[in-house]
Amino acid sequence: MLKENLHIHSSYSWDSKLEIKKTVEIAKKASFDIVAITDHVELDETILSIILKYSHLSSRYNEIEDLKQDLVILHGLEISEPHLRTRDLIMLKDLPIDIILGSIHDINKKEKEEEKIIQAYKTYYTKVKQSVEAGNFDVLAHLGYIDKYYNYNFKEKELIDEILKEIIKKEIALEINTSGLRRKTNPTFPKIEIIERYKELGGKKVTIGSDAHRESEIDDNIDLAYDIAKELKLEIGIFKRRKWKKIN
Repeated sequence: MLKENLHIHSSYSWDSKLEIKKTVEIAKKASFDIVAITDHVELDETILSIILKYSHLSSRYNEIEDLKQDLVILHGLEISEPHLRTRDLIMLKDLPIDIILGSIHDINKKEKEEEKIIQAYKTYYTKVKQSVEAGNFDVLAHLGYIDKYYNYNFKEKELIDEILKEIIKKEIALEINTSGLRRKTNPTFPKIEIIERYKELGGKKVTIGSDAHRESEIDDNIDLAYDIAKELKLEIGIFKRRKWKKIN
């Protein structure tokens, strides 16, 4: 069985100091077969800055060519609020990128009253829905990320169903993201019941990612994510030059 982690950040992300060379060393020790470096692209970054970032990253990949040996390193990006970057996402199709993650980071994080927390959840999932409707990315990353801040039992299942149906329709893979397991809230993103619902609705394609920003997070709960995917008989895969490939 091939082992992957398709959500790793490097020092080219504002919130990470993880060097690509170190990532390769750790990934090899942890017996990974495939990893993807998926650095953040924020709303204030222009398309030119994105292209320059990608160019710099490509040169760094060349520097570790001998070190990686049999490890496959995919070139990726994580696009924040992709529904607000539809034109840029279309332009990125001209770059030799392997995988683009789409995610929502703009979240109301500090509410205390239940009514306002519910509204924060509605706003978050509405943004996710707008993103998947806009499309032009490959993987829906850390669905349910708002649980990092509240872990509230959001009961409006229809909105989540609409998101899941749309990614199935558009053949966008669902990420099983393990980063929540190292936080107090302690869910995967998305929670297991949403992954199960994805399967019920006909979803098959998943990727595995730890959302690593530091060395200790590269192999963080990856085996558990694999167990979930295997238990639900989901198709684990990768994107190579934006094309889906099943690996397990």
